[in-house]
Amino acid sequence: MTTQILAQTPPPAPSSYREKTLPLTGLRWSTDGRLLVTSDETAASLNRRAFSVSAGQAIAQCQAKWLASQVVPREDDPLQAAPLGVHAHAALESFYRDVPAAERTREALEAHVRQVFLSPEFRADQEKLDPDGRITQELKVMDFALGVLELEDPTQVNVIEVERRFKAVPLNTFLNLNGFIDRVERLFTGESEEVEITDYKTGKYEKFNPAFGNRDEKADQIRIYGRGYEKQTGIRPTRGQLLYTGARARTEVDMSVEATDDSVQWLTDQYQAQQRAVEAREFTTNPGPLCAWCPLVNACPVGQIGSPKKWTNADKFALELSNGVALTEKRRAWMLKDAVSLRKAVAAASGQFSPDQLGIAGSREFKPAPVVPPLVLAALERHEAEEAAATAPAERARIETSPPPAPLIQEIHAMTMTAAPQQAAQQMPAQAPQQQMTPRPEGRPFDEIVNGPGGVPLLNLNSYAATGVFGLVGLAGESLTKAGVAAPTQEQILALARVFARMVQRAEAGITSATSWSSGANTRIRGLLRSVLEQRPLPVGAGPEAWNVWYQTNGPYLMVLAQSAMTVWDDNAISVELLMESLGTAATAQKGGPFA
Repeated sequence: MTTQILAQTPPPAPSSYREKTLPLTGLRWSTDGRLLVTSDETAASLNRRAFSVSAGQAIAQCQAKWLASQVVPREDDPLQAAPLGVHAHAALESFYRDVPAAERTREALEAHVRQVFLSPEFRADQEKLDPDGRITQELKVMDFALGVLELEDPTQVNVIEVERRFKAVPLNTFLNLNGFIDRVERLFTGESEEVEITDYKTGKYEKFNPAFGNRDEKADQIRIYGRGYEKQTGIRPTRGQLLYTGARARTEVDMSVEATDDSVQWLTDQYQAQQRAVEAREFTTNPGPLCAWCPLVNACPVGQIGSPKKWTNADKFALELSNGVALTEKRRAWMLKDAVSLRKAVAAASGQFSPDQLGIAGSREFKPAPVVPPLVLAALERHEAEEAAATAPAERARIETSPPPAPLIQEIHAMTMTAAPQQAAQQMPAQAPQQQMTPRPEGRPFDEIVNGPGGVPLLNLNSYAATGVFGLVGLAGESLTKAGVAAPTQEQILALARVFARMVQRAEAGITSATSWSSGANTRIRGLLRSVLEQRPLPVGAGPEAWNVWYQTNGPYLMVLAQSAMTVWDDNAISVELLMESLGTAATAQKGGPFA
């Protein structure tokens, strides 16, 4: 079967990867979602004599994303985890290399961090930031470095070397290794002596759960480095550890020969997969939660749309169904839970609603033509037909827990009237129409979903998520009443609650990179939203333009408050000079501006 090639790649819109994504020279998409290399020069540049663990992880995650990382110029935001981690690593490297064990104090480590602050690399990053950004950068780097003191006693670390380099070190017949070990140390256990490999991690800590069926790729990295060290020195490291200095967590790694063999074989498999892809000039896609950070996010035909939290299942199902993968009953249940996400994809593809109305326009430009595979549409149609048949008898009628998407700003304007609030209130029914509901089960507070009649996933009304949603809806009704709407209707409350939900979720994603109605961050931001409403009353009685201004102004303002709270909590190592510079900038700012 001959694969049809798209005539051309659509011009990519700005993405969250950076301010702009460059045109992809020598690359094309196939209609089944593979990225094809059409240039001999590009193909030749992809050959690798040696391979790193990070490259293997990228290939395992998504081959097309790895390819993009090799051909699309990249400039990291200085406040992202990677560049911040580089500066913290530099401080820890010099601290453990240059300071005698007995003198490794907190003060000494702080001094090494401040030396990093004076480095050309750090100052180059600071030039890209405003005063508040530079404060955040200093605080984060200091925090990432000092976190090691809560995980170990530096005076007891017997350092052999730091930043040991692997350059094309042969691990087996097929694979040569590239990379760096953060630290190699000597452990004394009784009469024996062991060598340990240590790697610093400044990102998020997530405890590995083998029940999910994934690989522990961070442990793979340590074991592979251990094998590389053995190949170079003849000494086999028998201990390994990951120090999450930002999260203050430590993980020991199984360094047994069997586990190491398995890790090396995994990396070998990824290297061979990369070599096959280069030879065939075809790179597969694998949509998932990290699509939003890919430079191809606006061009990829199967890339994730909108919030990764909300679209992971739908996109996975789309890819599986389009490839003819049969769904298990458990995965089918999750697909039904995500039916609303599939509806959003259908609505977006057909142009029925704008991204803002669907609530899926995030920090990047919305991809205007998402591909919704026919099998997904057929599955959705079957589900809706089954749902309609199941609810046909009167006694089976129930309220939808996930209503179809509706316009936000225009809807709330229409629902809260353009006339005076008092006049509109007189025209509103005092009560919402009563609807029959079937009994529904409840689960544990931390379980957001329970299985309802027929196995349909429902919101667990005993969950923390339900507490958040109900509280937000209550806030919407309370806000309308305070604004002069005497008896808000269900439609009015729903319209405003949806606007509040978008504001909360975007602010939450801005500080945690995720959204969840069950999270503590969501609770904190809902509290800040109440503060915003006290300061910035709703424009009830005004026209749609006033509503749009209120939304566009106070959404970012809510995020500013959340980010400010995080900065205040971190504010323990900032230099006085930088603090005064920031205060002076704020104090002399003119009144007005985007949040006035």
